[in-house]
Amino acid sequence: MRLLWTALIVLGGANHVSAQTPLRAGHLLRHERDAEGAVRQSSEPYEPRQGDMVFFNDHSVKWGLLYKMVGSDAPYHSALVFKRPDGTPALVEAGPNDTLLCRVMEIAPRLHAFEGTIHVRRCKKASTAEQSAELTKFALAQDGKRYALGRMLLQGTPFRARGPVRRWMWGATLTDRDAYICSELVVAGAAIAGALDAEQHKANAMYPRDLIFDDHYDLSDRYEQAQVWLRDPLKPMMDVAKRPVPPPMPSPLMQVQYRLIAPPPATIGSRSFE
Repeated sequence: MRLLWTALIVLGGANHVSAQTPLRAGHLLRHERDAEGAVRQSSEPYEPRQGDMVFFNDHSVKWGLLYKMVGSDAPYHSALVFKRPDGTPALVEAGPNDTLLCRVMEIAPRLHAFEGTIHVRRCKKASTAEQSAELTKFALAQDGKRYALGRMLLQGTPFRARGPVRRWMWGATLTDRDAYICSELVVAGAAIAGALDAEQHKANAMYPRDLIFDDHYDLSDRYEQAQVWLRDPLKPMMDVAKRPVPPPMPSPLMQVQYRLIAPPPATIGSRSFE
């Protein structure tokens, strides 16, 4: 009996420690300017925290054409980090990998399995305990719901909530829908967490590109600049100022991952509000 109680105490302590240990899921690419003005690249471990937005780009020609038709562009998918009841972070997203369900996903396996480019935009604003609990409840309730395929098809018609007038008429952030588009789900969850303003940021009027860049909605006081996600740490220090062309990478995919983030020309983004 004494051995049994000892084992239970040890296991309970191990679970407590694991819950308190920050989860690390890959690395984030950093750009730093030294005293001489040269920009250098390095990486840091990614420790997901509540409210982080994760963006997925599979470089699909199909999605590229469809997003351009509605006046937007890459990335083509987004997800939100939340805390489970035990405090461990997870992802909630609508339609991962072009499926037709909303899902709660383990972060590390999801990121490492994705074949494409991933960006992470880290949340600056801390939630209250009540907001955190509400986001947890909201995120878990979405698991298994439908992807809003019909509403996604409406994005190619005049009935989408884009543009100043239509956004004023139809724009809304709803937290009790039966189905969601990926960016709708992210904005709704971030509003519950206090990271976004439900009145200012209308979930059904925003696409992933509106969340990753600040040209249409300035989120710089709420979110850090988006960073490229890396599977492995960056070993060599790359001097961007002296090496405008990155050194050879193992694969074309890795070449895409090391590109600096730069918003498209204003002429492209301006169409999304027409």
